[in-house]
Amino acid sequence: MKKAFTIIELIFVIIIIAILASVVIYKISSIRDDAHNVAQVNNFKTLINDLNTYYVSKGDYFKDDEGINISKMTNVGNKHTHYYEFNSSDNKPCFILMFVKDELYIQPAFNPKKLPRACKQLHEMFLSYNIDFLKDDYKALLFSHKDKTK
Repeated sequence: MKKAFTIIELIFVIIIIAILASVVIYKISSIRDDAHNVAQVNNFKTLINDLNTYYVSKGDYFKDDEGINISKMTNVGNKHTHYYEFNSSDNKPCFILMFVKDELYIQPAFNPKKLPRACKQLHEMFLSYNIDFLKDDYKALLFSHKDKTK
């Protein structure tokens, strides 16, 4: 008599393979999310450096009819010209970087009392810069080049 696998044994092996595959898929997606957040952190650092460098070299920000144009002062890709949107890994807006007069602010694009899970890592990045939207007044001044003597 020939020995073969029973249906129960085959189903059991298929279930184990499916569980292992789901763990691998979850790990791969979390690595992708982490890579996206690292890119957002690097964009934040580059934006701040580019805006400061532009101001120091030109003495003012690039302005057009609608206000200060961020996209003309940096090479960081942005679909908007007058503000920068930090998106979560699922492409939902988390934070917005914008100028109000000559002051650069960053504020959440969501209700700060209800931090979306997708924006949690970006919020932790801003915490490392001592910016806490959950404690502060929902927006944070990053820097100002206003002349204090006027």
